[in-house]
Amino acid sequence: NIMAGTTADADADSASASSGGAPAKLISALKTSMFVGSVLGTSLFLLSRPMLRAIIGNDALDPVVFSTALGYVRIRALGFPAAAVMGSAQAACIGLKDVTSPLRVLAAAAVVNFFTDVALVPLRNPLVGGAAGAAWATVFS
Repeated sequence: NIMAGTTADADADSASASSGGAPAKLISALKTSMFVGSVLGTSLFLLSRPMLRAIIGNDALDPVVFSTALGYVRIRALGFPAAAVMGSAQAACIGLKDVTSPLRVLAAAAVVNFFTDVALVPLRNPLVGGAAGAAWATVFS
C-alpha cells in the first residue's frame, strides 16, 4: 500500500534527527502514486465495458442505464491519478504529525463536490449532467 508506506516513511523521517531525505521520499512517493493512479485509471477507462458487464452478470439491463453507468465509471477513472497523489500526500502529512492540513483539504473538497454536484447534476447534457455531472463533481473535488 503506497499510502501506508508513505505514512511510515514520513513518520520515521520526522522522528530522526536528519530528515533531509524526507522531501526526496515524499516526491518519490508522489511520483509513484501518479504512475500507479495513471495505470489504474487508464486500465479502468479501457476495460470499463467488460468489467461492468461482469459485475452486472447478464445483458438484461436497460442500455440507457448501462451507458450511463459506463460514462460514470469512465469519468471517475480520469480522476484516479489525482486521487492516488492526494492519498499519498495525506498519508505523508499524517506521518509528519500534521492532521489539520488533510482535514482542511478534505473539507474544501467536500464543499467543492457539493456545489459542483448542485451545478452539474440538474443539467440535461449527457456529458456533464446527471450521473456524469456527479462523476465530474467528484473528479473536480
